[in-house]
Amino acid sequence: MGRHARREPPSLVWAVLLAVMIGGAFALAYERGWGAAQALAQGQPQLILEGEILPVPVRLEGDEAYIPLEDFQAYLDPKAYYDPVEKLLVLTTADRWVVLPQGDLEGWINEEPFRLAAPWQDIGGEVSVPLKALAFLYPLRVEIHPETALVTVEKVITPRLMGVTLPPAAWEGGLWLKEKAHPRSRRLLEVAPGTEVRVWGEEKGWYRVQLADGRVGYLPKHLVSLTGLYAGSAPRPPARPASLPPVPFHLTWDLLTVRGADPSRYPPLPGVAVISPTWLHLEKDGLISSLGDPAYVTAAHERGLQVWALFSNGFDPERTHSFLSSTTARREAARQLLAQAQALQLDGINVDFENVYMTDKDLFTQFIRELAPLFRRAGLVLSVDVTFPGGSPNWSLFYDRQALGEAADFIMVMAYDQTPGNASLPGPTAGLPWVERGLEATLQEVPAEKLLLGLPFYTRLWREEEGGWKSSALGLPQQEEKIREKKVSPVWDETYGVPRVEWQEKGRTYRMWLETQETLRQRVELARRMGLAGVASWQMRLGHEEAFGQVKKTLEEWSPGGNGP
Repeated sequence: MGRHARREPPSLVWAVLLAVMIGGAFALAYERGWGAAQALAQGQPQLILEGEILPVPVRLEGDEAYIPLEDFQAYLDPKAYYDPVEKLLVLTTADRWVVLPQGDLEGWINEEPFRLAAPWQDIGGEVSVPLKALAFLYPLRVEIHPETALVTVEKVITPRLMGVTLPPAAWEGGLWLKEKAHPRSRRLLEVAPGTEVRVWGEEKGWYRVQLADGRVGYLPKHLVSLTGLYAGSAPRPPARPASLPPVPFHLTWDLLTVRGADPSRYPPLPGVAVISPTWLHLEKDGLISSLGDPAYVTAAHERGLQVWALFSNGFDPERTHSFLSSTTARREAARQLLAQAQALQLDGINVDFENVYMTDKDLFTQFIRELAPLFRRAGLVLSVDVTFPGGSPNWSLFYDRQALGEAADFIMVMAYDQTPGNASLPGPTAGLPWVERGLEATLQEVPAEKLLLGLPFYTRLWREEEGGWKSSALGLPQQEEKIREKKVSPVWDETYGVPRVEWQEKGRTYRMWLETQETLRQRVELARRMGLAGVASWQMRLGHEEAFGQVKKTLEEWSPGGNGP
């Protein structure tokens, strides 16, 4: 600086120095916790879930801690369901279906009465859920710490990593629990050497720990000695029915509209493990009409077949909406399904709900979640029919395939009707490329070991008319008879990956895309390549012995002896 450089007045220099000193004092005060006190130090109730302080309002009432239902769903059970009309809280796990009335200690587990330690409450229109009373369902460790008003929650399955604090070096001073993983972070409280701590994680040379009183913070890693890792309780696997068929297996649906069918007189069904008669139909208010016949089940069992009765919604979206919207109606249907299964000695139920409003998507999933624990307890197999992803809301988008696959034992994907009967232009029942694409998309949502690929035992005969095309469904024997009658030779359709025939008659064009033993073989091979549980054919009366034989042969090549893929 030259001799003509400007000199600052002494008063300004002192002002700068004073500001630095004050800033340093405030920094020291913050580091020592002299600033605004933390909620953890004020005794304000807070929820700590596995070492994380959650922004959740907590209300303590006696020996119980309540949190809002929306937070319970966000952090603990996204499947928790509240029926605002009937004032019922419904909780489902793999083996329990719990129904709880408002403010009542009496509830139901799997339709058996039980007594709850504390009820859920409606406070100002907000549902408030008791944590300790419901901990046994998940299960959770819930502890209220009166000295700090903290509520700590841990999943029983979570391993416990424990440690003990060490004395700091003389130059380090005391051992302080810090708010963040930084030496200059706010101090929360001083921790004595030899204190046992729960270790939740590591960050930048610090351990995130929890004290016995519930408080959470950070300690220097070198001042905590790890004492052991204690395994959590293994989750209890959901019970599976002992009668599950060995995979891969073949289920065939049996379309019935009256009682009196006798499986003992059916033609040979080589390779079929399960038959699904279309017996059960949804009526008003959850009532179920039934064509069930004990003699049918007895005859099927004598042939070595399991019987999974099909339960349909009649494809009526309004009736289905009314049913799914009522917890009482769903419970009534569940009771009746169990009663039918027990009376008929069924091995399982196949749920076939179609044409359902998109707005009822979650309610349909809720219904399946409610059925699953009851069926497992009764030893019944629960399966659900779905379409490929995509398509229209009522016929495809309303299926939450991932959630349904988690709840049910098996998912049948109806891999047919690529070109529905009312289409404006003709096309195949199920072109191979379409099936493969749809199956790949389905496997993004449903585990392969739970999935069965639907096989069409039918085709459509398309007839050109003025203003468009008309179609009629033909079973496999009718299809072959028509080919012989018209004396036409199939040609391979490269676009759809199936054979096709076409002829002219009285100035009109006729077309059929065929289902043959070769197309069936290719579909079963596709299921094998993708590791599925098997196949399901629609429907038995449209097939013939050669079709069943081809499926059986391919399944045996897939898994000789029936021991699975």
